Amino acid sequence: MPNGFFRNRQVYTGNSVVSRISAASRCFVFWLVILVPCTALNGQTGGAEFLRLGAGVRALSMGGAYVALADDPSAAVWNPAGLARVAGLQGYLSHMTVFSSQASHNFASGSVEINDGLVLGLSWVRLSVDDIPRFSALQGSRYDRLRDRPEWRSDGASEGVFRSVDDALFFSFARRFRLELLFGQGLTPVAVPVDISFGMNMKLIRRALDVASASAQSLDLGMIISLGSRTTGTGRQQSLSFGISVFDIAGSRMNWSTGSDYADPLPMRLVAGVGLTRALPGRNNTLALSVAQDVLQLQLPRLGVEYQIGRVLALRGGYRATGWSAGAGLNFGKVMLDYAFSTHELGATHRVGGGARF
Repeated sequence: MPNGFFRNRQVYTGNSVVSRISAASRCFVFWLVILVPCTALNGQTGGAEFLRLGAGVRALSMGGAYVALADDPSAAVWNPAGLARVAGLQGYLSHMTVFSSQASHNFASGSVEINDGLVLGLSWVRLSVDDIPRFSALQGSRYDRLRDRPEWRSDGASEGVFRSVDDALFFSFARRFRLELLFGQGLTPVAVPVDISFGMNMKLIRRALDVASASAQSLDLGMIISLGSRTTGTGRQQSLSFGISVFDIAGSRMNWSTGSDYADPLPMRLVAGVGLTRALPGRNNTLALSVAQDVLQLQLPRLGVEYQIGRVLALRGGYRATGWSAGAGLNFGKVMLDYAFSTHELGATHRVGGGARF
């Protein structure tokens, strides 16, 4: 085999190798065709801002720096390519109250491995705000209410309450290719394991505010490249990973049922990141470091760290533009429990979540 060429880890016959490499190459070229136009987009906000809160307690405790490390069912929200690194059948649930308990955020996700490297996923995100006071429009001008018509002034009492609900449903597909990059000459070249994962989300988004509602469909794409990847005793991958996600590439708009022509845009968003996972001295201990940046927004990058102690305990921390975060995770065989705490100018947040592997 020529120096510097890819080969499959398990199948060494020429036809199989060429087939695997060709499939990965086609996905890579397709991904670039989608990615390159996105670099010219601006960072405008739009109708699905609630999805920027993220989901999954592990990711949130690491500051949301998860685009290159995603490897659990919450990957659909951060980088759909990460679902290709989820083995077997897994499910996850999380709950948190945000903005000084004014809003409730819920997340549920499940993924199933169809065969080695092919994974399907289904995820649901909801942000809801209950008991929003309702006030009717004031009559007259401010001058009228102050001088001539005091009966038009508001007494501060609401006329009732209404609710705001934002929902997003993700249908995800991810594929993983395991290859080896050969360096050196002769019969014993150095083989560097390379994993390339691709993922796609088809999203249904719906927003409801009192009696008005809006909906849209959208599409996300993601890719993760891991170099020197191998499984450690904790089940994590020891590797250097590069991840990138493009959200809402369809450029959809959310049309409201108010009878007007107003529509909320769903602007594209590009997030890139790097992650490093290394084994540490001790039995099954690993350290993961990650950084992620929203390329189209001028803000500080997200930073994350996780120290995995054996197979049971994980300690995590992170930073993002809205504040600091910290958390921990416990694994009891096939059951996992997670907790995270984060600061925010609108109030600190506690997050809890759990899942199971089957």
